[in-house]
Amino acid sequence: LGLTEFLYNNVTVDAERLLDESIALSIALDDKPVQAFALSAQSEIRSRNLDFDGAREKALGALELAKQVGDGTSAASALYVLSTIYWMACDVDGISSLSSIVDDLQTHGIRLPDSFHSHAEAFLSWAQGDSAAVNNMYAKFRKTNISFSQAVESAYLLELGEDQKGKEQLDNVINYAKATENTVFAHFIQELAWGSFLLGTEEYAKQALALLPRVQNSDVMGNVQLVTVPMS
Repeated sequence: LGLTEFLYNNVTVDAERLLDESIALSIALDDKPVQAFALSAQSEIRSRNLDFDGAREKALGALELAKQVGDGTSAASALYVLSTIYWMACDVDGISSLSSIVDDLQTHGIRLPDSFHSHAEAFLSWAQGDSAAVNNMYAKFRKTNISFSQAVESAYLLELGEDQKGKEQLDNVINYAKATENTVFAHFIQELAWGSFLLGTEEYAKQALALLPRVQNSDVMGNVQLVTVPMS
């Protein structure tokens, strides 16, 4: 309820109150899975409000509890927020730590989906100059039809100087955005604006601005990324 209150009504105070009550009750009942999930929800709320230190603290707390009770749902949720924080902050050390965290969770019998921190891994390879690893990662994204990866890949290609390939990906993003309503538009806007900057043209920035009202009114996944749009 607390997370829903924040995501759909954007009422942070009520969301935090509900989640605090949930945590207090779960502690009284010794219900660690509920406590872990509530902490991961608080972590997501704080990250979207740009309180990255608070979000990281909550996410790490949720991961520890999830590990104790083998709760994969809470672990995946907290790890997703943690990887997003590290990615947005360009924290290479933090991203590097994700693999050991995943190994530790799996050692404790927790099964996690393959895709939840793949973009963080891609960024790590990108930052380390390992273009082969990045290419392999995006090939996997295309194979599994993860649509918003095209937006991120466009920036990667443009930074490599592959202008034509980068523009093709940006055009794919625009065509996809025109064809559907989707909660990943925030990613599209960010990369369209950044791609426009890298190309030295206003063309894609105008497309980003045209999409912005749709995201502000309906997006519930990726609001953190919107802070980079004015910068781009």
